[in-house]
Amino acid sequence: MPFAPGNQRLSPRGEIRKYPYDPREVMSSNPLTTLRYGSSLARGRLTPGTPANAETYLHKVLGRELYQDLGLTHYLRRFYGVEPSTIDRQFVDDRMQFLLKAAEPAALVRSVRYMVGAKQNGASNVQTHRIALARPRDGFDALYAPVRDSLEARGVTFQLGAKLVSVQRGDGGFEIALGDRTVRARRLINTMPLPVVSRFLDGAPDIDLKSSRLISLYVSFEGKRAFSAPVFFNFHAD
Repeated sequence: MPFAPGNQRLSPRGEIRKYPYDPREVMSSNPLTTLRYGSSLARGRLTPGTPANAETYLHKVLGRELYQDLGLTHYLRRFYGVEPSTIDRQFVDDRMQFLLKAAEPAALVRSVRYMVGAKQNGASNVQTHRIALARPRDGFDALYAPVRDSLEARGVTFQLGAKLVSVQRGDGGFEIALGDRTVRARRLINTMPLPVVSRFLDGAPDIDLKSSRLISLYVSFEGKRAFSAPVFFNFHAD
C-alpha cells in the first residue's frame, strides 16, 4: 500500500528536525552563521590529503563547523559506541551515503531553493513527490508468498520454525541437526550473531563480542501526533 515516507531527528538544540539535516539549519537566518558554515565547508573541501578516519572525512565533506553544529559527533558516538576518530573512513563510504549525498553541491543548491520557496509560499515544509510502498495489512506472508512460490518452483525448499540443535562438518560439506532430522549441504550461509553460532558448533569456544542493543519504541494510537514523521535518530548530546 502507498504511504508518505519520512524520518526526523532530535537536534542538538532539542528540536525535531529533518533527517539528515534541515535546510533551515544550514541556511541560517543569521548571515554570519551561514557565512561561517560556507567558509568552513570551503576549507574542508580544499584541505589536501586523504582523511584517515570518519571524523576527519566528515570535516572535509561538511566542514568542521557544520559537522559540530549538526550534532554528528553525538550521533556517531552513541550509535557505534566508539569515538568518531576511531571509525575507519571506508565505513563512511559504505554506510553513510545518505549524508554524503546530502552534502553534494547539487543538494546544497536545493537547500537554497527550499529556503526561497518556503519563504515565498509561506510554508514551513516543501514536500517532494515520490512513491513508497508499505507491506499490506495481510502481513509479510501475503507479501512474500509469490517469491516463495517462484523459488520453490526452481527447487528451493523452505523449512520454517525448525529447531537448530548443532552444526558439524561432514563429508564434502556440513551436517545441520534439526532435532527430528539432519540436513546435509555443501555450503552453509549464516545470518546469526557469532556468539549464538558458537553454541551450535561442536567444540567451538564461547565467543564474547562487545555489542550494543538497538532499541526502538513503537506506539500505536489514534489522534494527531506532535511530529510529522517517525523520530528515529538522536543527535542530542544527552
